Amino acid sequence: MTDPPLSPDHLSRARLRLRKTVPMRGVGSHLRRQAGQSLEFRDYRDYQLGDDIRRVDWRASARKGPARDWVLKLFEAEEQLNLMILVDDRAAMRLPDRAEKLLFALWALRALAHVAGEAGDSIVLARMFTSNSRIVSVSGRACASAAEAFAEDLWSSSAASLDATPVFEPNRLRRHLFPASVVVVLSDLLFADEDGSVGAFLKDAQKSWRQVIIQPLDTVDAELASLTTTGGVKVSDTEGRSFGDAVFTPDAQLVCDLRMRLDALRAAHENRWRGPGILYERPFVWPLPPDRTTLADHFRATFLTSGLFRAVTARGGVV
Repeated sequence: MTDPPLSPDHLSRARLRLRKTVPMRGVGSHLRRQAGQSLEFRDYRDYQLGDDIRRVDWRASARKGPARDWVLKLFEAEEQLNLMILVDDRAAMRLPDRAEKLLFALWALRALAHVAGEAGDSIVLARMFTSNSRIVSVSGRACASAAEAFAEDLWSSSAASLDATPVFEPNRLRRHLFPASVVVVLSDLLFADEDGSVGAFLKDAQKSWRQVIIQPLDTVDAELASLTTTGGVKVSDTEGRSFGDAVFTPDAQLVCDLRMRLDALRAAHENRWRGPGILYERPFVWPLPPDRTTLADHFRATFLTSGLFRAVTARGGVV
């Protein structure tokens, strides 16, 4: 069920293509893969204004043609990447029905784990709101199989009640925060974080040259669109918030008000968590109609060109 819509071969080819692109800035404030002086030659590329002229390969440039059509010799200065992936496992992540945010998140987790394993990197996989769940830590070729087991276990586990208040316990995760690592958060960002525990952890995660990548999963329009096909709407008690027995009319004004409230919640998180080491990627927005077939097609069409995949695969470089 959690197999990504992209095959392992497809992911591997995409990773190799991105390795040929030279990043211009790195994860946090340093480069993980950079053009520089190293023992390992990687590739050639055309000279660009601002490049270090000392890296021009004059013999290769002469063979190529005109005097100013220079080519640069690129080397690879590569470090092992420590990648932590946190999956929001609240009950609300199993919505919308038949196009679940959680499923999309697990597809992304397994795809990232596959390319990390092929690069010889280390991964840490954890649920955000299940404190007694096991944290998975592996490296290299074990990443893909460990991610599969983690995803299948999470997907098949019993979901918490929708009205249960999610609790985030950061201490169990802090010992897995290695210097100069990357922390990826896969979530709809629609939890309250009233005690500030998530924000405090993300602040800590930005220290010691670490980079935090927030990947929002946006199903709001898809879920609100379904309201207009029904009669009166009663809102279920959700994550400690009670809405009583009130029945709402799903008109355009209600949809607009709900959208504004949810956008405001996400914006509040962004303002509180802001820091020098955090990056908010463009949200994955759910297709219409929301079902697993269209969701899988959407994943295939967007994931490999997403900022999330490109940042992790190129180790934080801009590609």
